[in-house]
Amino acid sequence: MTNAMTAGKEDRIPKKGRGPEKKRWTRILPILLALSLVFSGLFSPRALAGPEEETAESLKKLITYYDQVPVLMIGLADDNQIIMGKGLDQPRAIASISKLMTYYVAMEAVQAGEISLQAPITVSAKAAALNAPGSSNYGLKEKMTMPLEKLLFGMMTVSGNDAACAIAEGVAGSEGAFVERMNKAAQDLGYKTMHFVNASGLTEENKTYNQSSARELYSFILDLMKKYPQILDYSQPTLVDEPERDFKKETTLKEFMSGIPGMKGIKTGTSVEAGSCFAGLFQVTSAKMDQTYDIITIVLGAPINDARWRTTKELVDIAQGSFAPHTVVDGSQPIERLDMPDAQEGSVILYPAKTYHIFTYANANFDVSYTIDRTKKAPTAEEEVFGTIHVSRDGKLLEEIPIVSHTATRSAGPWTKFSRGVEAFFTFLFSLVS
Repeated sequence: MTNAMTAGKEDRIPKKGRGPEKKRWTRILPILLALSLVFSGLFSPRALAGPEEETAESLKKLITYYDQVPVLMIGLADDNQIIMGKGLDQPRAIASISKLMTYYVAMEAVQAGEISLQAPITVSAKAAALNAPGSSNYGLKEKMTMPLEKLLFGMMTVSGNDAACAIAEGVAGSEGAFVERMNKAAQDLGYKTMHFVNASGLTEENKTYNQSSARELYSFILDLMKKYPQILDYSQPTLVDEPERDFKKETTLKEFMSGIPGMKGIKTGTSVEAGSCFAGLFQVTSAKMDQTYDIITIVLGAPINDARWRTTKELVDIAQGSFAPHTVVDGSQPIERLDMPDAQEGSVILYPAKTYHIFTYANANFDVSYTIDRTKKAPTAEEEVFGTIHVSRDGKLLEEIPIVSHTATRSAGPWTKFSRGVEAFFTFLFSLVS
């Protein structure tokens, strides 16, 4: 018996050069080929496209330059939620949008007490050299002295490259040391694609440049506006006029401010490597739900200025006409009062543990169901979980939210339990005869 079993096992192990192995591979190869086709389909760019990319693809006919603009997106301004986007994770040159990080690092130094907004900064030869004809500049000249606050104004309103360099040198001693702070800040905020080589966004002689993905740039803008909301003050002027030094220039946002209703900021950028770029903050009103909300749009790599401007306007129109915020579950609204006969309080009010907002198509419908544990006994604690709210859309579960009580309950005493039992008994009897 043992020998027969052993022989059987040996027969099932193919040996090198034997015919059965050849036949086995002949059978396996078609299976491997089929699997490779399946997995190539699963891991194709289209299969890996997230919901933001799929939404953008479905709305591409509404965007004139969709095929020419490699990166575009719409996101909420009060929550880190991208509604639609294309090329969101591509690291791209961002040109003068880099100055948002320059502003952030400078304000961090002010916050830390290293320098004050009134601190005078003397313009170096390096910074003055960026005051070149045809470039974005604040008209700075060597040995000119200006307070940090005014240099920040010039950097943000007219995108002064000379002002950005002067700020970097005034804050950190040199532009190189300041750039180290910029990259450290990006790293500390958790960004992987964001990298800087200078404070202005210009392309260096060795062809290196500042870069970021749209997803990380969007997240950074949210962080920046939350910590330093005053940055939006620089977006309001349309003209910088300083006659005392014979400087007069329109701001870089004037075209957007006048051409796209609801614009509130924030920064343009243009270079050969970056193309025409813009990250904007807009207040829009949903055409279908009469709700007002703020969005952020990002356009990177547009081939011409018209593509940047028109794409931004069309993104705003899409947000206004097709999308709206939905409060699906309101954490402040009670779900029900749950009877608890064994509790001293007699009942407890149940609430959602949090509010659930989502920003999506204006006519979207959601399915909300509740699972409540009605067998719970007193005592119960504050914020005790009594069940779960299930939020779904089109059969897909979007969110699960605990159902809680905001107050504790105590166990009822024997007399309370007895009297409630008697009351329940007589209530039952009266229901039978009524």
